[in-house]
Amino acid sequence: RKLVLNFLLMELRKCCNHP
Repeated sequence: RKLVLNFLLMELRKCCNHP
């Protein structure tokens, strides 16, 4: 389950990086 969380975090960061 930790992997999923990590993936979500990465995606969120990507989204926040370039809105």
